[in-house]
Amino acid sequence: MTSQAMGENAQAAAAPAARKSTRPYLILGSIVVVALSAYLVFRAVTAGKENTDDAEVTADMVPLAARVSGTVVQLPVSDNQAVKKDQLIAEIDPTDYRTKQKQAEAELAAAKAQADAADAQVHVVESSS
Repeated sequence: MTSQAMGENAQAAAAPAARKSTRPYLILGSIVVVALSAYLVFRAVTAGKENTDDAEVTADMVPLAARVSGTVVQLPVSDNQAVKKDQLIAEIDPTDYRTKQKQAEAELAAAKAQADAADAQVHVVESSS
């Protein structure tokens, strides 16, 4: 064989070897392109959407407790509604309080009558002594 024939055989053998050495890179490159394309499509489809399993919402909420007990007659606000200062939140039945007020007025009148009677007694004792 001549040197020219050997060179041609070497080139013929190098061409399949070069093809075999670039094939893994082509496969890897196509996998990267497919994965990148899938990621970009996913980002485009889910743009602006939030997803979480551990979400918390913060808000200004104030717990309420009644100073007096009674039956609620009217509740003009709903749950989680924003309220302003001096806005009516709940109306309690005034019947119990009117009854207690009348009872206290009656006890006051009785105490005044008892005080007047004691004063009269003092005047009687003072005039007889």
